[in-house]
Amino acid sequence: MKVETVVRQEQIQETPDASEELNRIAPAIIEIIEGARSVTQLGGQVNEEVYQMLRKSAADLAHRRRANGHKSIEYPNVEVADIHQESSRPGLIDSIVLLRFRGRLRAMTIRMERRVGRWLATAITVL
Repeated sequence: MKVETVVRQEQIQETPDASEELNRIAPAIIEIIEGARSVTQLGGQVNEEVYQMLRKSAADLAHRRRANGHKSIEYPNVEVADIHQESSRPGLIDSIVLLRFRGRLRAMTIRMERRVGRWLATAITVL
């Protein structure tokens, strides 16, 4: 897996790398959207807005699955293919994570903010 970080020279010391967190949170987001994981498992890693968006997405999927008579959930095998990070200011990283699952390559954007010594996902988009 290739990880690329782009930061301004003066921010190198100020903004820690978020690769480890992105490697954990990106596949978990897909698993939540696919209905295989509970959104509560990301409790302290996402802000309230992202939490509610994921909760709604998972609830909508569960409703559609019940309406169509599906009961079992297929656990997705999600692999992080690539991560690109950019920092426009200290404590903020905008990232693009490429994920490989179900024979496809999908992109996800995740904004991470450094809060109280840890990274918090404050915006996500799955493309």
